[in-house]
Amino acid sequence: MAIYLDQQKPRLKNELPIVPLRDTVVFPSSMVPITVGRPKVKLGLDSAWAGDRLAVFVAQKNPRIENPAPNDIYSVGTVGLIRRLWKVDDEYNLAVEGLSRVYLKEFTQIDPYLSVKVEEIPELSQKNEESEALFRNVLAKIKKYGELGGILTLESSIHIFSTDDPNQLVNIIAASIELKTSDKQQILEMVDTKARLSRLSELLSREIRI
Repeated sequence: MAIYLDQQKPRLKNELPIVPLRDTVVFPSSMVPITVGRPKVKLGLDSAWAGDRLAVFVAQKNPRIENPAPNDIYSVGTVGLIRRLWKVDDEYNLAVEGLSRVYLKEFTQIDPYLSVKVEEIPELSQKNEESEALFRNVLAKIKKYGELGGILTLESSIHIFSTDDPNQLVNIIAASIELKTSDKQQILEMVDTKARLSRLSELLSREIRI
């Protein structure tokens, strides 16, 4: 997984096609490979690719559902820029750069593909003694995670230990390590930075114990 930091983000439209994902959560500041085979989802990708290449990537509550309705997907996702799209047999293979977390506010289309109006979630953080202590705690635990054999790419490690933005730290780590989809989705949805750091710290402690 590649990490993309401090790049100029494209201007987001408030209405975008949806790409429902099985057991995958996309976070900002990461590049994610995605394979899509469902016809309805491919139609949404065709629309995005023909335009500004932006779509909302959002996890399904139940990955076994073939054609998810609005109530089958979570209410928070990530707007992603489709950097590459190539077709192999009946599947689309994508390289997606996560840009911004968004609320799914109003579904504007069900067929031929899902589309939705979105509202961007602001990445707000206040630096104080408590948040800085949590920041250091998360860094210490991710270092321990790597020392104990947890899988982290070199690129992820470089950016984890070079960023001073707490939300970016949470996004990079959550995107980089193996966690349950429900845990990743919980972190994606949390707005308060201290709560995000605290929850990630708890999850890292669990992974270290395992």
